[in-house]
Amino acid sequence: MTNTSVKVMLKEDATPILNLAESLLASISGIMTAVVCIEKEHENFIEFGCYLYRASLAIMELLKAENSPENAIEILQTLSLNVDLAKDLVKRCQEVIDAISDNELGSIIAQLKGVINNTGESLSLLPSSTFGDQEYVKVAIRSLSNEMQKAQFGIGQTLAVNTKQHDTRTLSLKKQLKEEPAPQETDLYPINVDVSINDHQFLNMPQKIEAVRSRSSDVTRKPGNMNRSLNTLPKATQYMEPLYETFFCPLGKKIMDNPVTIETGVTYERNEITEWFEKFEKSEDIFCPLTGQKLVSRAFNTNKALKSTIEEWLERNEASRIKVARTALSLASSKDMVLEAIKDLQTICQRKRYNKEMISKTMNISTIIDMLSSSHQPIRHASLQFLLELSKSLSLCEKIGSVPGGILMLINIKYKHSIDAFASEKADGTLRNLEKVPNNIKHMAECGHLEPLLDHLTEGCEEMKMEMASYLGEIVLGHDSKTFVASELELEKLQVNNHGHTITSDYVVYNIFDMLKNSTPDKLNIYLIRIILCLTKTQKSIATIVSVVKTTEASHTLTELINNPHDDLAITTIKLLCTLSPYMGHTLAERLCKTGGQPESLFQSPNEINQITERHAVSAKYVAKLPHQNLTLNLAILSKNAVPTILKTINQIQRSGTRSSRYASDYLEGLVGTLVRFTTTLYEPQILFLARNYNFTSVFTELLIKTSSDEVQRLSAIGLENLSSQSINLSKAPQIKRTKFVKLFYLPKFLSFGSSKRRKLPGCPVHRGACSSQNTFCLVDAKAVERLLACLDHENVEVVEAALSAIITLLDEKVDVDKSVSMLSEVNAVQRVLNLVKEHQQEGLWQKSLWVIDKFLMKGGDKSASDISQDRLLPATLVNAFHHGDGKTREMAEKILRHLNKMPNSSTSNYTM
Repeated sequence: MTNTSVKVMLKEDATPILNLAESLLASISGIMTAVVCIEKEHENFIEFGCYLYRASLAIMELLKAENSPENAIEILQTLSLNVDLAKDLVKRCQEVIDAISDNELGSIIAQLKGVINNTGESLSLLPSSTFGDQEYVKVAIRSLSNEMQKAQFGIGQTLAVNTKQHDTRTLSLKKQLKEEPAPQETDLYPINVDVSINDHQFLNMPQKIEAVRSRSSDVTRKPGNMNRSLNTLPKATQYMEPLYETFFCPLGKKIMDNPVTIETGVTYERNEITEWFEKFEKSEDIFCPLTGQKLVSRAFNTNKALKSTIEEWLERNEASRIKVARTALSLASSKDMVLEAIKDLQTICQRKRYNKEMISKTMNISTIIDMLSSSHQPIRHASLQFLLELSKSLSLCEKIGSVPGGILMLINIKYKHSIDAFASEKADGTLRNLEKVPNNIKHMAECGHLEPLLDHLTEGCEEMKMEMASYLGEIVLGHDSKTFVASELELEKLQVNNHGHTITSDYVVYNIFDMLKNSTPDKLNIYLIRIILCLTKTQKSIATIVSVVKTTEASHTLTELINNPHDDLAITTIKLLCTLSPYMGHTLAERLCKTGGQPESLFQSPNEINQITERHAVSAKYVAKLPHQNLTLNLAILSKNAVPTILKTINQIQRSGTRSSRYASDYLEGLVGTLVRFTTTLYEPQILFLARNYNFTSVFTELLIKTSSDEVQRLSAIGLENLSSQSINLSKAPQIKRTKFVKLFYLPKFLSFGSSKRRKLPGCPVHRGACSSQNTFCLVDAKAVERLLACLDHENVEVVEAALSAIITLLDEKVDVDKSVSMLSEVNAVQRVLNLVKEHQQEGLWQKSLWVIDKFLMKGGDKSASDISQDRLLPATLVNAFHHGDGKTREMAEKILRHLNKMPNSSTSNYTM
């Protein structure tokens, strides 16, 4: 096809395809003319020109084709972009070839190679159906496309080449090309230097499109404004590659991020054309904003080739922009110049991760650190934002941390939140990123910022943990720092380590306990256990901890630490064990019994009450929190003769008062809780004898009123409930004659019977037998009923419920309920229970109170029924319970309402507590 025929086609039908093709062929013509004149690397430039000549023949075949492909516009646009880039590169080489350095020339040749590769890729997108039955054309273009995609240019050893050498190389190239063996596929467009250089008809094809102009000063591109620095930065910007017309969206006039092509073949930014479409309510009214042509549909396709080309252009220019910004920062001739340079660098960093690495190799980070002390706030803020972005790169974290005074400056800014909240937030984010480097963590600790050091003690890498532990011992912590470590370590700071594990994962928890198992310093162990205590605050992490403790030797390790002479370590360990006891109490109890010196060491009594320490208190509390039904532990405490010591200490505290020591109240609660343990295993003969021998009923009855601790009252009521529940089984018919005791089982010496003689005991009206507070734990004989009823007026609901539960044991089906109700009526028990129903709405307390009222209605006769029915507020309370209580509460409330004739009668079942 001749040049003349192409001109005729363009004149006859000026479609977008023909216009693009004309511009493209004209540009190739100009390049062909220019490459002949370049002496340096002449062979490479000639080869480049030959490739473009062969591509131009393929373009003319496309124009000749009967079936124009749908993607023809997109292919030609991509080819235009690549040719435009090549045109600018060749023009620069032609004009200032002697001023171009060897490195820069090598970079230009590499970019020209990219043009050829991309051109080959674009040609490969032509569908085979485009050329109909012209098989030779299909094969030729496919062959050319493959060859161009694999094209390589080698740079000569000597870049300065004289004319004679040029002629020799040109002839040599011609000879090589002529002697080149034919490829397996016939190539319609073989490289022919004679045609490439001497086809004047092709070279002189007129251009209809104005040469692409530089638009650097008009560019605006997200996320930053690229022209803001170009207007203020030094003349070094002249070395930046110019922009191209096709990069701009016709609507927004900005470089496109996501170019899409509509059916007219025009490319727009996706967001811009979408907004344009939304302006039209009817589809038939939509037209192309550039050509004015009406559109059949709103559909568009992503222009991947153009998008890729824009990305490549940005990458090439970013290196130049970094150099320009670096120059501006070093000159620092104005605040505006510095500010624009910093912002431009930040924009480059945000676009691509590799750009940070490029900046780390060319920039002096200390320059940015110095900007943090600028008197101009916008510069300080911009510098902090830039540092935050840089700190996302590990290599730059090392550089930032190595700048003398840099970390200290960031810490100072972090803690001045009230002065500048924005700066404080950015500094904090940067410091968090810098924690990736162990040396940075050390510098932070030296400057008083201890959180990162404590956080990394729990990281999965053993080397990291030991390094942090070793450094912790080198730091002299002040009093304030110790307070911080003890109380301010927050769980959210212990979320993720450098290996991707969460702080609550098995991996991390295993490593913490492994450090505890090793012979590490007591101070480090304290910190490790405190970290575990922090983790127990969430249900997810405590489940992990319990699993680890159960499946490893951690329970042995923790139990052995109880014996540690270091009080802080022992106290912290016991606190952790107390937290774990509800989840694995029996396991911990078994471990305690198998540990030397335990459990008796937990009951070591102080010489004086005013010498009670926190260790005494937490030790007693720990024993009290372990499962009360664990018979092994109860017998171990009994065999160590700890009960006399416990009772003695309780008496001493009652006489001296809990105010005698800061920890006296907690210690008393732990001791009473330990006594309550025994009341749950009275089926064991030795423990039954223990409770009788020390008259537990009287002990708990006294504690009900002789204490200022709610917890002691609650525990005492629970102890009385457990004892009273056994009274019906222990109460026997009154003994008439004296009998000799028969020893049925072996008892330790300290539990041996005294020589007191049996006497005839009066029958208990409630338990129908011989009762006493000491032998049968009878609440009536112990005068405990009045004291339990007094507790029903207590403000603490837990105390009230425990006291009511103890009273309910006197209304059990096995006892004489009639006499029990009569006895309770004499002490005005029903009125107290009625008050409970009205004052409290806790589900458990409601059920127990209603159960007692029902018993009084059924067994208390007319007097009780009259007292209950005369309470004016009771019906409303019962209705409330009926509507808002759970199933059992509603049924009880309904039953009482029916009994009071407030609801129709129906058959109901009896309920027992």
